[in-house]
Amino acid sequence: MQQTMKILETSIFEVFEKMFFLYLESIEPADTEPCLKASISFAGAGGGTVDLYLSDDLATRMAQNMLSIEADEVDDNQREDCAREAVNMICGHFLAMTDRNGCYDLTIPRCGPVEGPVPNAGERLDYGVGDETWAMTVLLSGSDGGSGVNETGPAPGEGRAW
Repeated sequence: MQQTMKILETSIFEVFEKMFFLYLESIEPADTEPCLKASISFAGAGGGTVDLYLSDDLATRMAQNMLSIEADEVDDNQREDCAREAVNMICGHFLAMTDRNGCYDLTIPRCGPVEGPVPNAGERLDYGVGDETWAMTVLLSGSDGGSGVNETGPAPGEGRAW
């Protein structure tokens, strides 16, 4: 796995453990079709998009854990808000780890229902939670065909102005 994807994976694990109290495990691409897609795009030293594809059960558990409510109390708006917050935190953490002195413009996170399988585009990471059927796929795509971020970033104190 290239360095950029390792950094993204670290960001995903940290956000899910701290915000949602969920411990993800890398899995082979799952047969579970996602119900939600949350996306955020960024521009700066390159540019790109982070897309989260979430199964219904995982999106519900994320909202349940984040809001400290029962599963039957979670509604669609709460699941979508939670997914938007997740993609925002993952992208922000990822960019900070990639280039601490960089300056990036992020879009407002978007989220909505999705039908069909996850597309085979961009760099892909797949996760599950224990023996549950919950699944998540993360895609990272860049506007230049790569990740859209610096692989190493500048040395501390040598930030760039955009």
